[in-house]
Amino acid sequence: MAQLKITKHIRAPKEYVYRWWTDLREDDAERVVPLASRNVVKRSDDQIVVEDVVKILGRTMKYLCKVDLYPPSKWVANYSGKVADATSTYMLFDEDGYTRMEYSSEIKPKGIFTKLALPLVKFAIKRIFSKEMDEYNSRLEAEWRT
Repeated sequence: MAQLKITKHIRAPKEYVYRWWTDLREDDAERVVPLASRNVVKRSDDQIVVEDVVKILGRTMKYLCKVDLYPPSKWVANYSGKVADATSTYMLFDEDGYTRMEYSSEIKPKGIFTKLALPLVKFAIKRIFSKEMDEYNSRLEAEWRT
């Protein structure tokens, strides 16, 4: 098992950040990398279920993601795929004119190869996720300013 923790600071109000990050849509693949495609399977007031296809570390992976919503400051995403399962928690905090996002994820690899490789690629995965979050937040901030 691997654990990741990332903290980001976003120049936008917490409520806006929450809505932006949890407004999962099928056209998201046109807006963010490494998402190749997204299919919204179910949407309710407290949960969104999507099927995503992503390209990470040269591999194409498909997984089902159930996102439990706890407005206005938390959501928990549970991913299930062939290579691994993961639970990611996003928490938002008001802080001196910006929003602090705390992301934590617990990745449970499946299969012997993935279990052996995970400790070696954990740094790369964290770097990729952090860069992806920076891209998302840059787009979010640009939309907030307009």
